[in-house]
Amino acid sequence: MSLVTIEHPSGFAHLSVEAVGKSDYPEKIEVNDESTVLYYNDLANAVAASVCLTKVQPVENPKPVYITVQDYYDPDAESSTEVKLRDLQKAGLTKKFKKQNFKK
Repeated sequence: MSLVTIEHPSGFAHLSVEAVGKSDYPEKIEVNDESTVLYYNDLANAVAASVCLTKVQPVENPKPVYITVQDYYDPDAESSTEVKLRDLQKAGLTKKFKKQNFKK
């Protein structure tokens, strides 16, 4: 099992998650004030998900957030990428993140 954790930028809240294309829908989704976590049984093949966030309050000088892929059974096996809020704004309220093959 693998986890994909999407941090929420300051001033944004989770709205929805959708599978993109032929990708499998996550087995489980957990949402809290700070992040959305997608659980997948298998990331041997690439998956794509659309995570929609909504702006709940204005924030000056927002800090970058991280999207992290982690093996549930081996938390040290992880990979992260930084996303800046301006990247999210270019995509509108929806940021599509395509996960490439994850290997230890």
